[in-house]
Amino acid sequence: MTYIDYLNQFWKAQEEYMLPATAIALYAYLLKECNRRSWKMPFTCSTVVICDNLHVCKTALTTARKKLADAGLIKFTNGRGRRVPPKYTLLEWSDKLTVKRTEDLTHYNTKDIDSRQTQREKVIPTVADVESYMATCVIPAGYVMKAGLPQRFHDYYESKDWMVGNSPMVDWKATARKWTKDTQNLIKKSNGTDRCNKECGRNDNRSEARNFVEELEQRTIRTANGE
Repeated sequence: MTYIDYLNQFWKAQEEYMLPATAIALYAYLLKECNRRSWKMPFTCSTVVICDNLHVCKTALTTARKKLADAGLIKFTNGRGRRVPPKYTLLEWSDKLTVKRTEDLTHYNTKDIDSRQTQREKVIPTVADVESYMATCVIPAGYVMKAGLPQRFHDYYESKDWMVGNSPMVDWKATARKWTKDTQNLIKKSNGTDRCNKECGRNDNRSEARNFVEELEQRTIRTANGE
């Protein structure tokens, strides 16, 4: 394994074990020392020297060392006084996988791709499916659905590969119901009718005004002619 391989496997372990800052610093120090010694393992490191370099006490160092060992990242043997310092070995994390992690990896690697695709296709509706389903959804009183909503719904989630956040969409019908009930996707029924009535009212008033003016002009002419 290379330097970067050890770093990568460390951060994978960190996601699972949430190691404290002291353990992170210790692993970085051991990695540096191992690289300096041409990757010959096991290698010795004085506890006093490590504590001085990391500015930690012996108790904190002992705790951090145990956590790294429990995570399967290092192996060590205790020293015997100043003359025999502890020995360290950096482990390949893949060799120390827990049963749970091994089962997860096996399940992922052996999963049938065609089967996953089939399951995905079952979740994804057509535009016609969305349109027919939205037609059955309850719409708040006084509203109607905007034209083209099923198509916009389908286009929106198709562009997101039918994901909701970072997770695949499980129930598109539930999401479609939310879209249908959302007032942003609806129009008030009264809007068009009121607008039409107002326009008709304006037209009627104008017509009456014109008739009145014409009749007034005719009266004026008749009066001028002495009729």
